[in-house]
Order: sequence, then structure tokens, then C-alpha cells
Amino acid sequence: MPIAHGADGLPIGVQLVGPAYSDRTLLVMAEHLAPLLGGTAEGVIAPRSG
Repeated sequence: MPIAHGADGLPIGVQLVGPAYSDRTLLVMAEHLAPLLGGTAEGVIAPRSG
């Protein structure tokens, strides 16, 4: 999950890791963490349908 850019312009990111089949939980975590880290979850989380 991209969170910033370094002085050299390269992206800095964090990796969220969980147990098998915890994708939904990790996506919710990314959605909540992104604004706290100064970014957005756009491009990380697919738009909700319906």
C-alpha cells in the first residue's frame, strides 16, 4: 500500500499481511489506515458495486 514518496521520488509503502483467506479484513484495514498515513486507498481497494 503506497503511503508516501521518498526524497528521491521513489514510493514508500507498507505491506499488510494476515492469515489465509483474510483478504476482506486486510482490505478494510487498508481502507482505514490510508487516511491516517496521509494517503488514500484508491487504487488499492476496488470500488464497491451496488
